[in-house]
Order: sequence, then C-alpha cells, then structure tokens
Amino acid sequence: MRRTSLLRLAVVPVVSLVVLTGCGSSEEGSSGGDSSSSGSSSSGESGSAETSEAAEPLTKTDFGDRIYAAFQEAGTLKFEIEQTGAASSTGSGEADLSGEEVASRVTQEVQGAGTVDAVVLDGLFYVRSAQLSGEKWLKIDPKAKDGLGALVGSLGGNSDPAKLLKVMNQASEVTAEGQEEVGGVETTKYHVVLPRKAFAATLGDNPQVTQMLPEQVEFDMWVDGDDLVRKQVSEITVAGQKTGSTITYSGFGEPVEIEAPPASQTTTKAPGLGG
Repeated sequence: MRRTSLLRLAVVPVVSLVVLTGCGSSEEGSSGGDSSSSGSSSSGESGSAETSEAAEPLTKTDFGDRIYAAFQEAGTLKFEIEQTGAASSTGSGEADLSGEEVASRVTQEVQGAGTVDAVVLDGLFYVRSAQLSGEKWLKIDPKAKDGLGALVGSLGGNSDPAKLLKVMNQASEVTAEGQEEVGGVETTKYHVVLPRKAFAATLGDNPQVTQMLPEQVEFDMWVDGDDLVRKQVSEITVAGQKTGSTITYSGFGEPVEIEAPPASQTTTKAPGLGG
C-alpha cells in the first residue's frame, strides 16, 4: 500500500469522529479519566413514530443553537455512519458529550483497508488498523507541532468540537421540507446551506483546506420534536473527489463506555508512514 493510502487510512476515521462529535462541549480542558459513561437524559427514546409536544419550527437564526442544546441535554448518543467516495466506509459507534471534552469511539469497515477502530478521549486520538500499526493502537496528539498529529490537528482534530452544530447559525438557507419518519420517530427534514467560511471553521481554518472547499456545503438534516438530529446527509466535492456522508443518530441518553487503550497496547509509531 502506498504511503498516501496509509495516510488516508489514518485520517479518515479521525475526521469522521471530529464530524460526529461536532455537538460536544465548547469548554477547554481534560475530563481527567480513561473512561466515559453517562445514562441521563430528559430527551429519551421512542420505539414508535411519536414525538413530544410539537416544538416551534427551526429557523435560520436559531437552528444551530437549538440542535446543539438538544444534543448537550441528551448527554450521550449512538450513531451509524456511511461514507462514499475515495475512502468508502460503513461504521457505528457512540459518544459522550457530558464532559469538558467529547469522548467518542467508532468502528469502520473501510474499502480496501478492512476494519479501522478509532477512539477520541481526553483530547487524544487512538486509531487501530492492521495495515497501519499492526495489533497496536496508534496514539495521535492533534496538538503536536509536526507529523501525523499536526496533520490531524490541521484537519480539525484540535478545533472546538462544538463548532459543527454551532456554525449552523451561519447558514445562508434553512428550509423545512416536510415530515418524515426516521427510526420510528417523526421528524422534520431541513435543507441547510452553509457558506464555505463557516464550514472551514470546523476543519481548523487551514487555508490550504479552505481554498479547496466549494463555495457552500449543503446538508439534509432530519430533526425530531425535541430538536434532536436523527439523521444527517451531506455531499462535498474537494479537488474533484466527491465524498458523501450519512449519519444516523439514536440511543440518546443511554449509557456508553469509552476507554483509552492500555499503554502497553499503544504506539506512537506508524511504520507505513515512516514512523
């Protein structure tokens, strides 16, 4: 496998987690632990196509604030993700948004690379792939000055994890497109158009990345009566490469367990990347 392919293998699941945890706390700091669990939420889950008392429709002005607040109140969530394009993958995972920093884990089946596991905890990233680091977890610090850590950081690994949903308030368009059921829950489908500058802020404001982005990025988001995003679909073309992403959220408020790998099972060296 070429070095560039290995680099993509390391970065894709990390960036996925940055996107997935874009609803987390905006406070800086460390949760100070090796595991994360939470089971409290006033949002709850519904096994049928029901919602709570109808909320006021979301608008361009309050869209970001309300969906961000709903995820914060839920505290925890589970998700499934499908990505299409140069690095097609499918996966699932869970996240805890209740701490000072988001904790997440995801397992993805990446086309041509097999299983890739990734964990974000206490501001660090851990990635495991047979082709990248063998049986060990590759430990990545996005605050590093150089190497893979610096690259991950420049792609949003050290950005405010709250930005993705909060910048939705900078959308140039938020249009309700009717009611649809997602996972047994009634939702309203919204089409959201986000200017390039706002989207670039979620990726660390790297000038080289920003200039490759389209003028606007469009999302379809299905939001329930409690302002919880149940599904999110987006498609973006960068340097002629089209990438699509579909994320389905569930399990709001359910307990999760996210732990950092034992030190004996981690490495900071990725042989395939020259480390």
